[in-house]
Amino acid sequence: MKDHLKTTAKSPRSGVAECSAIGGRIKSEWVAGCCRNQWPDTSGLRNHESLGNLTPADVYFGRDEKILKQREEIKRKTMLKRRLRHQKENA
Repeated sequence: MKDHLKTTAKSPRSGVAECSAIGGRIKSEWVAGCCRNQWPDTSGLRNHESLGNLTPADVYFGRDEKILKQREEIKRKTMLKRRLRHQKENA
């Protein structure tokens, strides 16, 4: 089986009408339009590792410092509980 299939514009092997080869490029606006309606843009809703696991909206609206401080406090309390539980179990 071939990995790539070379076709020309309006060829029966080029697939359905959503993609047509023009000037050596594949136009797929129809497919992109369908996908845009099916899968909403969630990049503003999910955490990004490069932003310290914050959403772009959190950084833009200045909520980043407050969220990071809350996370640090939760981490500190959790580590303290673990340390105390470990000491208690191994005493």
